[in-house]
Amino acid sequence: MRLFTAEWNKRCFLLFFGVLVAFVFWMRPPGASAANEKEEGKKDAPEYKVFGRDPKAYEDAAAMLSIPGQRRLEDEAAGTILAALETAIAKGEPWSPAIWMQLDNLRSARLSPLQVQSLQHAAQKMGVTDKDPLPEKASAAKQAFEEGNRHYEAGRFDQAIASYRSAVSHHPAYWDACNNLALSEMHRNNDLAAAFILSSLTRNNPKYAGAAINLSVCLERLGQGAAAYAIAATLALKQDRMPMAQYNMAWFENSRGNYASSSDHLLNALSPVPDYPVALWLQSINTMESGRNITADELKALPQRDQLQGVPGIVDRPVKAAVADAYSGKDVVARIPKGSRLVISRETGGWCGFFWPVEGVKRFLWVRKTNLGSTRMELAAEGIQPFLGRWTGKWGKFTEPEIRIQDADGKPRVTMQEDKVRDEKLENGSLSFWAKKKDFGGDWFRYSLRVTPDGLEMDVYMTKNNQKFTGKLTEQ
Repeated sequence: MRLFTAEWNKRCFLLFFGVLVAFVFWMRPPGASAANEKEEGKKDAPEYKVFGRDPKAYEDAAAMLSIPGQRRLEDEAAGTILAALETAIAKGEPWSPAIWMQLDNLRSARLSPLQVQSLQHAAQKMGVTDKDPLPEKASAAKQAFEEGNRHYEAGRFDQAIASYRSAVSHHPAYWDACNNLALSEMHRNNDLAAAFILSSLTRNNPKYAGAAINLSVCLERLGQGAAAYAIAATLALKQDRMPMAQYNMAWFENSRGNYASSSDHLLNALSPVPDYPVALWLQSINTMESGRNITADELKALPQRDQLQGVPGIVDRPVKAAVADAYSGKDVVARIPKGSRLVISRETGGWCGFFWPVEGVKRFLWVRKTNLGSTRMELAAEGIQPFLGRWTGKWGKFTEPEIRIQDADGKPRVTMQEDKVRDEKLENGSLSFWAKKKDFGGDWFRYSLRVTPDGLEMDVYMTKNNQKFTGKLTEQ
């Protein structure tokens, strides 16, 4: 059995982003009218299908968070662009050349958090009327959309952007084209343009849930973790039966170390779609990261290369200090409160390494081992130690010829001559178990053993007549 180590955690963290950014990507017949699309949605709604995986989704966090060539715009320059953008929006022509020009001025750029919010607010001001275009415009929009999809699937994102822009110029309320245009912009590291497009889309068509999911991803790329989380949470609340919305929220909760909440959302995702692959995968990862072992069945949800290596073991330690300083390099980046359990990925010298969310992003950190308590297995082993061995017991007028207590991977295992034993438990320094006594007609007795300065003492409870006895154990 291999441990759930740093490499496991690292790969899981990368996969979180890789699965999260399996964007909702639309390729349905693009010439349909808005009314037809709504009618199709009514027909599909009860089926709770999982659909729309982006054929060009990022493979991992490194790909998602790698945004090369972006430049930070000074506030004054950014303010000028945003003001011009609002002026273009105020003219009432959605997706006009003037709007595209200002969005192009933001290509490969980054803004301050406040200015990203200003960009979103500007997008909220752009109204798009949901109506069918004239037949010739509908035909041109359909052709441009299909062309954009072909470019997108081939990874020609600049050409895809041009095609999708052409589609929305003919049909401003072509929501699928807007959505796919935003994804294309993200692939070209134009996250500000993508955020604008998706913000406008969610404002003008609030029921387009895929756009909200994609917007949460886009904002995560822009370093707007709180806003991304809020969007995911709102959508999960409104779409409590939509598997993708529940999975998206489960990912955000897991990324912040909220494993119980993540598990709840995963159960919601799996309820209508029990075979939802990425939800099953995240459920297994969530279980391990919360410090619990997975089953052989849960292992099957992981990639084949991981299944072949067997179920990983979990090593976790509680923080016993009032707070434990967690380091990244020489800097303290988090203070872990007492009682928190850390899934340990690496130990070296007097330090333990683990993953922990810092401002919504998991980071690999180090904490001094002296700030941590024993693992559950170590605690169990320490607690079992005084009970281990072969014993002769006496309680009331009855003599136990032999009680054998062994350590079975950190858990107590008790055997008695000719008696059946079950439910061995080690709690609060006491070892208890049930025994079906052959000499008493097969009645069940409950034994409770405890350590005293004079050796092992025991209480025996006879269920048949509610009698209680006390006694002692002598080592053979």
